[in-house]
Amino acid sequence: MFDEVMDATYSAMNALGYGDVDIAVGETGWPSACDAAWCTPQNAANYNLNIIKLAQNIGTPLMPNRHIDIYLFALFKPVQPNNGKWCVAKQEATDAQLGANIDWVCSQGIDCKTISPSGTCFDNRLKTLASFIMNVYYQSNGGSEDACSFGGSGIVVTTDPSTSTCVEPN
Repeated sequence: MFDEVMDATYSAMNALGYGDVDIAVGETGWPSACDAAWCTPQNAANYNLNIIKLAQNIGTPLMPNRHIDIYLFALFKPVQPNNGKWCVAKQEATDAQLGANIDWVCSQGIDCKTISPSGTCFDNRLKTLASFIMNVYYQSNGGSEDACSFGGSGIVVTTDPSTSTCVEPN
């Protein structure tokens, strides 16, 4: 489908007399979290892998031998399934511990935009924010027990902590 979109763009540009102008895809990507069933880390990983393969090809059916620059948006380390386990903050965890956990995880290369005020998983409760980002870290590190320690403030659970607006990776 990507080739068809590029060819349609070329056709429109050519009809306007700009067929010789280089085409660059300024931003492409696939959402890994939203309210739709197709927004999953696995679908995003598949899309990104396929677009990378496609970018190595030269040309499209209407533009053979023509290179198109493609810029991917928000690449991430794919989350591996972890057999129904999640890492959450313990009930007794203090606000100081939770804040430190968020700060530390965000400094480790984990994208924390989802828990920012405009993010899809923003919540006014510190424990909810910390649990989400602690779980992202836990899942991205293979679900090892050590990746949920957080100085004793994290615990592995088998009950999905997802909400209707924020789906926890697993």
